[in-house]
Amino acid sequence: MNYNTNFNKNILYLKNKPTAIFKIDNFLDQNLYLSLKKNFPKIDESKLNLNTNNGQHLIDISKFNYDNKEQEEVFSNFEKIVYGEEFFNFLKSKFFFKIATQQNSFKRMLRYLRPAKLDTANNSSFLDLFSSKVKMGYKCSYMCNKSSLFPHVDAQRKFLSLMLYMPDEDGKDINYGTTFWDFKSSNFTNKHISEQDILEQFRVEGKVLYKTPFEPNCLYGFIRNDFSWHSVEPLDIHERYIRKSININIFYLN
Repeated sequence: MNYNTNFNKNILYLKNKPTAIFKIDNFLDQNLYLSLKKNFPKIDESKLNLNTNNGQHLIDISKFNYDNKEQEEVFSNFEKIVYGEEFFNFLKSKFFFKIATQQNSFKRMLRYLRPAKLDTANNSSFLDLFSSKVKMGYKCSYMCNKSSLFPHVDAQRKFLSLMLYMPDEDGKDINYGTTFWDFKSSNFTNKHISEQDILEQFRVEGKVLYKTPFEPNCLYGFIRNDFSWHSVEPLDIHERYIRKSININIFYLN
């Protein structure tokens, strides 16, 4: 089947500070989105429990053995978008300067102001000193019922973080989105706040900046800086519920 691999470029900016958050409604052609949802890789549910990684499991699709030809075709068409120059150039045109200027380190800001280019060949040369090499990738995320992600800030080398949700048809998981926080303490690393006493203090001192609805075919994204705190708060949907999403990660390599 031939899928339409065009994507919507109409960005709606939701917040600017302390975290720049945005979304694109109807991001994919509806047939492609529904086919992705239908062919979302199955997972051994025994891997999902609250005692292992707090209930989350990730599948690197580049290492995944497809179940059938339809599944392979659907994800291959999705990758034409995710790994394509058009998508990268679109993101770069919208966020290149915003990413640099929202950094809290002057040295990092200067490094990110170098011309950005998509790295597809994994080659290196001395010319890399004068540009920022950027790598695209994505993973399928699974979170069991009542699971969560502790408040954290992503790794420093993130160019952008993007999330495409796969909610249930009944919409009961609409509130299982990503929660962004306005918290005054900076985080230079990918440290997660998991200690109970510190977590309680975080929730007292921090304010909810924005919470994304867990809605279909809507691409949510944000710019990483030292104050871009975010989490997934636990919800009780039903015993067999699995929260599914595609997480697109875009990294600086140098």
